[in-house]
Amino acid sequence: MLEERRKNPLVSPSLDYPPEDGGGVGRTMIMPMVPLRDMLVFPSMITHLDVGRDRSINAIDRAMLRDEHLLFLAMQKDAHKSEPRPEDIYPVGTVVQIRQLLKLPGGTVRLLVEGLSRAVLDVCIEQQPFLMARLTMLPKTQSVGELEMTALMRTLGNCFEEYARASHKISPEALAALEGMDDPERFADLIAAQMYIRSDEKQQLLAETCVNKRMELMLGFLYREMEILKLEHGITERVRQQIEQHQKEYYLREQIKAIQQELGEKDERAAEAAELRLKAKEAACPDFILEKLDKELETINNKKYVTQRFTEYFTIKEHSKNKITYNLIGDKVDEQVSRCGYFILLTNKPTLKSIDILEIYRNKDVIEKNFDQFKNELDFKRLKTHHISTTEGKMFVGFLALILRCYMLQTIKNKSEKDTMTFEKVMLELKKINSISLSNGQEILTTLTKTQKEILAWFRTNEKNLQTYKN
Repeated sequence: MLEERRKNPLVSPSLDYPPEDGGGVGRTMIMPMVPLRDMLVFPSMITHLDVGRDRSINAIDRAMLRDEHLLFLAMQKDAHKSEPRPEDIYPVGTVVQIRQLLKLPGGTVRLLVEGLSRAVLDVCIEQQPFLMARLTMLPKTQSVGELEMTALMRTLGNCFEEYARASHKISPEALAALEGMDDPERFADLIAAQMYIRSDEKQQLLAETCVNKRMELMLGFLYREMEILKLEHGITERVRQQIEQHQKEYYLREQIKAIQQELGEKDERAAEAAELRLKAKEAACPDFILEKLDKELETINNKKYVTQRFTEYFTIKEHSKNKITYNLIGDKVDEQVSRCGYFILLTNKPTLKSIDILEIYRNKDVIEKNFDQFKNELDFKRLKTHHISTTEGKMFVGFLALILRCYMLQTIKNKSEKDTMTFEKVMLELKKINSISLSNGQEILTTLTKTQKEILAWFRTNEKNLQTYKN
């Protein structure tokens, strides 16, 4: 054995011993361990992992030497540590089975794993060339009766559906997977895996072995997240209404200007502005008032706008030919300020005009909205890559998917006669198309519905093209 280990550093003397007591609940096992950065895997969860650290790749290679392909995954307390020690890792993790393994360019390994059960790390037997852990399998417990458990499952399911509708981050397939499920453990873990909460909060859920207490924790997290979502939606709606009102006013003023030019009407703006400047000088107004007046006159479109702008925020009185007094209407100004949003632009170009700054802000807003689609609608949250080539490849595929999604959204909007037809409903309809394998190896499609044929026609394809693609 010693000679074999010298030839192959992945052979560990600790693995001369089989798992103690067979590896059941409450028993101990010995297996390779991989620490995860800012993520974890729940039992019953199937997910992809990209692994790039040498010690983790060695652990995966060792796990693949056994028939079961078992691996222990636990989350690091500090995601920035590249070589975490056992005390830097949360003790409760998940025993997973490696379903698929793919080696990517740059040395990264991509895994498809399925979570099996919770386990607690007793001791780390070895740290080089990979982490080898002795584990105790955690039991599944329940401290309430069947009726209360049924009520808990029903409450949690309804709350999660409401959260999914409000956040727009949960796929319809994830909701469909929960329908008719009667196993509380699997039900709770599948919901926990889909929740967008902090990593340390997910670790709390993983460490809780009592399923009803875990569900109560999840309900608390979901209620909090829904309150935050309500506040976010309220803020977004207020900002959207303000922007729409400003855009509408700008559009109407531009339309009035264009109509006046077409009709050949005299532009009275310059004459009116000169008259106001003359009155201000005759009233011996201070220089700072004249400067403010000049700035306001630059934005004047017509007399009605001038009157509205000044009388809304100022009371102006003419006492005599040479005396004018004005007072600020504080309540109106405070009300307007409370509705305003602010942003700061740091620049080394002090000559930028207000319209240029607004254009920069609008462009930034468009980019942020596109990236919001990129992250949320395409489920591109964290890239989880360790090499630039992998990152660039994933970003490229993501942008292709975003372009395809935008094309499909525009097509659905133009072609659909029903406003209720959405991108999600179209994808669900297309996923219902099945095929049957014949004894000669040929595959034929099942009969398409009228809706499915209509959707295929939108994208300039048909049943014959699908049949050709299948074969």
